[in-house]
Amino acid sequence: MQKTNENEIFQNEPKKVIVMDNGTTKTKIGFAGDDSPTAEFSTILGRPVRTDYPYTTRLDLYRCGDAFESCRGLLTKVLPVQKGIITDWEHMEIFWEASFKYDLRIQIEEHPLILTEKPWNRKKNKEITLEYFFEFFHVPKFLLVDSGRLSLLSFGQRSGTVIEIGEQNFHVSIYNNTSYSPFAFVESEISGREATEHFLKLLSNRSFFLTSFAERQIAADMKNFCSVSLDFAKDFSNEKKAKIIYEFPDGQEIDLYEEVFLVPEIFFQPSLIGLDSLSVQDAFFELEKKTEKENFFTNWGKSKKEIFKKVYLTGGSTMFPNFAERLQKEINNFGNEFETEVISTPERKYSPWIGGSILGSLKEYEDLFINKKEYEEFGDSIIYQKF
Repeated sequence: MQKTNENEIFQNEPKKVIVMDNGTTKTKIGFAGDDSPTAEFSTILGRPVRTDYPYTTRLDLYRCGDAFESCRGLLTKVLPVQKGIITDWEHMEIFWEASFKYDLRIQIEEHPLILTEKPWNRKKNKEITLEYFFEFFHVPKFLLVDSGRLSLLSFGQRSGTVIEIGEQNFHVSIYNNTSYSPFAFVESEISGREATEHFLKLLSNRSFFLTSFAERQIAADMKNFCSVSLDFAKDFSNEKKAKIIYEFPDGQEIDLYEEVFLVPEIFFQPSLIGLDSLSVQDAFFELEKKTEKENFFTNWGKSKKEIFKKVYLTGGSTMFPNFAERLQKEINNFGNEFETEVISTPERKYSPWIGGSILGSLKEYEDLFINKKEYEEFGDSIIYQKF
């Protein structure tokens, strides 16, 4: 009997699926089946001002993710993702390559890949993404999946309503099993970036001016001490307001009072910052109206109650304490025909990645992947035949 080499056995083992969530400000990447991402870093890269330095590969010229900070003064900042959509493909390709090589330390051509996208991602963008991963990175299998659908999977659900609020995007979407209608979502202009800008303005009113990139990062950290008020009028008028003492890196301290409630309140009252935009609860009600007009529930074989009875929160800008409780109160105070429960988890800023980890580890989803042979046979159009 011929003896099998142990190295051959190892080489023939199927490689783990890679899950990548490219957010506007943060990227999460890791292996399917894991509870959390292997790495999380800024979706940013530094382009060299000069290119006449000696280098071996193009990656030697760039600094991607958090590595950019150590060389900030020597590099030009590039943000390849805007509002959840890739807008700079040349630099996104470099960012991806660096992520696989330095953060995961893998050869991506050996691994199937799941990549997240937003509901409003354009068809052309989908096709370009497919081309990059099959023709440049040579992945064996690829799957591009809506982040809201993956968030539902992280909650153990396939149908329902998802509210996602990130640094530059906010939308409410509905899903029915594995089918998804691109018309079944509502966007709003309010997002984490507006909350940070509002906080900076409140601090400047007290003569604390945070203008540099590093100082704005401090403001983002301070924002984590804020909390959603369950009764804003009462808390704001209360003479004994909540007090939080924040210490800056240089040892200087600031007492935070009404800022604690004012910052996240803009998600429920955008008019506080002069923004004519839908609040979180109004976006929910707007989607209800939209689905009724377009007769979604009859076509799906689902009732309105089945879809809207539970709402699942996801995104880093929903991490404020009491966010879910306040939203549930606002929705149910409106007088709906049924009670709505708003569900959240401590890991909800990772929900799309966790959903991708679940999807990539279950055999029942294997047929959803596009493989190299299918891509060669059908071209870009294959992406519209899957999932």
